[in-house]
Amino acid sequence: MRRIAIIGSAAFGQQIVDTIENDSMESFEIVGYFDDFAEVGSKIKGYSILGKIDSIVELYHQDRFDCAFIAIGYKHFAFKETVYNKIKNRIPLANIICKTAFIHPTSKIGEGVLIASFAIVNKNAIIEDDVCITLRSIVNHDCVVDKHTFFSTSVSTAGNVKIGKRCFIGIGCILSDGISVTDDVWLSPGVVLGKDINSPGHYISYSMKVTKL
Repeated sequence: MRRIAIIGSAAFGQQIVDTIENDSMESFEIVGYFDDFAEVGSKIKGYSILGKIDSIVELYHQDRFDCAFIAIGYKHFAFKETVYNKIKNRIPLANIICKTAFIHPTSKIGEGVLIASFAIVNKNAIIEDDVCITLRSIVNHDCVVDKHTFFSTSVSTAGNVKIGKRCFIGIGCILSDGISVTDDVWLSPGVVLGKDINSPGHYISYSMKVTKL
C-alpha cells in the first residue's frame, strides 16, 4: 500500500481524504497534509499538517511518503499550477479513481488526476495531469481535457471536445460535439455551449427562463 500526502488541507483536501478512505479503487495510507496556511503539527480530521509546501520534496527524500495529490481548489488555479510545476518529476503524483467510475481502456489518464464517483471517461479521451473530473461527469469519446482543469458535478461533453488549461466547468454544463474551449475559461452552472470559446473569461448563461408550453 502506497503512503500518500495531501497538498492542501482546506475543504477540497478534506474531501479528497474522505474519497480515499471510502471510495478509492486503490488503497492508500494517508500520512498527512502539506499546507502553507495551516499550523505545522496541528491536526485536521485526524491527520497532521506535516509541513509547508516548500518542505515536501525534502520529506519525500526522507521516505516519509511515497506519492502526493494536489488538493488545491479551483479558486486558486495559479497557485495550484505553481505547486504542480515545483514537484512534477520530483515526487510521484497519485491518481484517485473512485470504484464506481468508468474509464475506457483506450483513454489516457495523466498524473495527479481525480476521477470521482460515477464519472465516465470514454473511448480515446485524454485527461492531462492535475485534472479533476467530479461526480457523475462525462468526458466523451476523443475529448481532451488539459492540465489543471476542474469539472464540477454532472458536466457532460459530447465527443471531440477540447478544453484548455485552468478551466472551471460548472455544475450541469453541457458542451456540444467538436467544440474547443481555450485556457482560463470559467463556465458558470448550467451553461449549454454550442460554439468555440476563444477568449479567456467568465461565461454565464441566461437560459434560466421557464416557459409554459
